[in-house]
Amino acid sequence: MTSGSPDRPSSATAAKPDPALLRQAAGLMRAGRFAEAASLLEAAARDIAEPGPLLLEAGRLFLRAGDKDAARRCLEGSVAADRTLAAAHMNLGLLLAERGEPRAAWAALDAARALRPEDPEIALNLAVVEINIEPPRAIQRLRDLLLRHPAHRLALLNLAQACIRSGLHDEALACLERLLAMEPENATWQLLEAGTLLNDGRLERARAAYEAILARDPSRWQALVGLAQIDRFAGDNAGEAACWRRVLAIDPNHAVALAGLARLETPTPTERRHIERLAMAPERPPSERYPLLHALFDLSDRDRAADPVVAFSYLATANRLRGESERAVGRVYDAAAEEARIERLMRRFDAGWFERLAQRPAALGDPSERPVFIVGMPRSGTTLCEQILASHSRAQGLGERVDIARIARELGLDADQEGEVAPDPASFRGKAQDYLRMLDRQAPGVSRVVDKTPGNFLHLGTIATLFPNARIVHAQRGAMDVCFSCFRQNFVQSHRWSTDLRDLGHYYGLYRRLMAHWQSLLPRPMLDWRYEAVVGDLEPAVRRLLGFCDLAFEPACLAFHETRRPVRTASLDQVRRPLYKSSVGKWRRYEAMLVPLAQSLAAAGIAEP
Repeated sequence: MTSGSPDRPSSATAAKPDPALLRQAAGLMRAGRFAEAASLLEAAARDIAEPGPLLLEAGRLFLRAGDKDAARRCLEGSVAADRTLAAAHMNLGLLLAERGEPRAAWAALDAARALRPEDPEIALNLAVVEINIEPPRAIQRLRDLLLRHPAHRLALLNLAQACIRSGLHDEALACLERLLAMEPENATWQLLEAGTLLNDGRLERARAAYEAILARDPSRWQALVGLAQIDRFAGDNAGEAACWRRVLAIDPNHAVALAGLARLETPTPTERRHIERLAMAPERPPSERYPLLHALFDLSDRDRAADPVVAFSYLATANRLRGESERAVGRVYDAAAEEARIERLMRRFDAGWFERLAQRPAALGDPSERPVFIVGMPRSGTTLCEQILASHSRAQGLGERVDIARIARELGLDADQEGEVAPDPASFRGKAQDYLRMLDRQAPGVSRVVDKTPGNFLHLGTIATLFPNARIVHAQRGAMDVCFSCFRQNFVQSHRWSTDLRDLGHYYGLYRRLMAHWQSLLPRPMLDWRYEAVVGDLEPAVRRLLGFCDLAFEPACLAFHETRRPVRTASLDQVRRPLYKSSVGKWRRYEAMLVPLAQSLAAAGIAEP
């Protein structure tokens, strides 16, 4: 069968397409020739007065054929021709979301919702896109959808995932319990439940959940990865290695397991060649290559005889691949947009904001002195600072959490939200008390609770508003050292600025600019805690930190590496060893390859190394 067009009316205003043409398109569809059928319908749409429905069908067929550019062209044409076609708006929105254009996707799906406000699938898809733009609104939309459709499985699943990302772990677990009540044997949901427990620090319950999954199906390597993470957080190297070996018995090419085992044990020559072969295989997905390239860099970095140029090439390739993966899903570092975000924060939290709060003490959140916030760049010593405090009998560390970022967004105070925000005492108090209740659940009975989320430097205006008596510790480290340490770290979470040396320098400059703003305006002084000074002379630094937090000196804080507690951040290995100085100036071995970083820092006005 050919795709030639039969005779059809030449008028551009025919009411309907030629039935013979539609039959030909149907035959092509039955034969699986979707692109040809779509092309036929797209061409036919030019000759009729109301082409919207035909272009919608052509767009759907192009999607089935995998031609997303043609699908977008047809769906946009359908919407332009007939604004009342909710299905065209929805299909266009889903395509735009898949192509990494969340705001355009949201606009298309919102148009579909306006046309069919009671359609649960449109509401669901709108919320799924909204999660990446306005998480609180997305969560509320999913809650509302579940009030009307309480057994909607995809709504429950997406609400669980949105709550996990926002740190609402109890609500996420409640959703997963409802799902598992419907399908008790669903392994995907079982794994998500175990992962939620793990992310919330409920490690024993997470371990039990993973072990139950493996008892039902020993081939579930995802559960073994979860158990390996738990063992790593607990400092059980032998247990972690055993888990990685079990994963590799199921899949000898598993990138995360190979990288995890290489961190614990030096691979044999045969094992290293296997890692190198997989890391360099262009046919493998980037997500399965860059963990191995990071592992190869780490192995070379530990070998003082290794050529630093060769070692750095592994790292540069790993970051290039990860950057490409991030950009493919729309996660791009936009320097101008980042500058605008920082300027927005500085305008919102200006001298006038804090003057108005000082005149209205009732507008402040809660006077509690329990919270201690450690902020700074990642890899700046925040975990070391937390570990020292957590070694005190009256303090406990919670690691990194997303609560403050979520609260800032819910209050309209984060960097992505435009417009003025009037102080709302009831909202401030309510959010502050929600946070304090979380502290009560996570760390009952202690005087100081440490939230060591480095990125909370973006939210110090919110923190000072909600907790005027909280302690804020600013962890600092030399610019080249901290930026290089970020570049070499295979972060679990996406940091768009960390995979390119010039982006890194630019982002670091913005961080320094914002911190200078906070230091000039926050009503309560923060403690500057510099990594190089700490490793140079530990005890005075510890005494200064404890005094700032109004904690009496305890010798256990000097022996922080002996404190047995789960640590769930990138520096977990370092804080289980006595203090060492070898990380100071570590960038110098790769100085020749770090020229773009040095130039970017200089452009940002950062002069010190």
